[in-house]
Amino acid sequence: MENAPTFAVVSVNDLTEAITSAVQAALQAYDVRPPQPTPCLTGLTFDQARVALRLSSPTLRKLLTTGRLKSVRTGRKWIIPTDAVASFLESAEQ
Repeated sequence: MENAPTFAVVSVNDLTEAITSAVQAALQAYDVRPPQPTPCLTGLTFDQARVALRLSSPTLRKLLTTGRLKSVRTGRKWIIPTDAVASFLESAEQ
């Protein structure tokens, strides 16, 4: 039994710390910085905005295409930021 394999019991926390420190050391050796997180856009879909604003589809589409309601178009889908909806409602109240 001289050549019997040996096993070490390692906790998940210890393993996580070891991997994290190894990755940080490798990044420092090559002077590579991890990428910064991009800001998250919170918004509503076309149908969610239509229901929230109580508008018909053609009216909402006209607001989006003319730019009176700020939005982001991803392919065929519209994403309307929640702050744009709030500012649109504020301007409509005045």
